[in-house]
Amino acid sequence: MRRLSTVASIGHRIRAARMAAEMTQLQLANRLGLSRSQIANLEGGRGDPSLNTFVAIARVLKADPTGLLEPVNCEQCGDLPPPGFQCLSCNAKNTGLPVHIDAEEER
Repeated sequence: MRRLSTVASIGHRIRAARMAAEMTQLQLANRLGLSRSQIANLEGGRGDPSLNTFVAIARVLKADPTGLLEPVNCEQCGDLPPPGFQCLSCNAKNTGLPVHIDAEEER
């Protein structure tokens, strides 16, 4: 089961929300007044957004900010899609139910 850093998992969920909203990185960037490369960096876990940028991203994508922050593992593959969005790894629809993570497995 793949584990992502907090920043990478938030970026992964931002990407999933953007794709669910059927927006390109460039479209999202233009709506936010950012560059496409800034969006790519956020989605790739190579930067963390300011609180204002994070809230703006959630607003533009019509996504629940807590859903973008809260790690919920896909029941099928264990990846970290946002609740209610399709998993990017296995294409399963995520029900939003947390999957228990064993403390030993985290190490």
